[in-house]
Amino acid sequence: MDFKRFDTFYFYNSFYENLMDTDKIDNNIKCTPALYNYYNRKLYEKLAELETGTRLATFHSLEDHIPANYQMVEAWAGNLLKFWVKL
Repeated sequence: MDFKRFDTFYFYNSFYENLMDTDKIDNNIKCTPALYNYYNRKLYEKLAELETGTRLATFHSLEDHIPANYQMVEAWAGNLLKFWVKL
């Protein structure tokens, strides 16, 4: 998917299923911690390539999965829902 076609994203930690053996989205794919790390790394790389001003909302996501050039501008729900802008 070409992320450069968009300037706003919402990401719910959908890769988490690779760390747990329950609530899988697709039972045809073998879930592993290696896939969790791979998907997060790819998302990080795609976010890093985007233009300044790109907006991102994350829910239940770790901050180290967000490139350093994104600044958190607001947080709600006990810091579970975070809003970011790429500098």
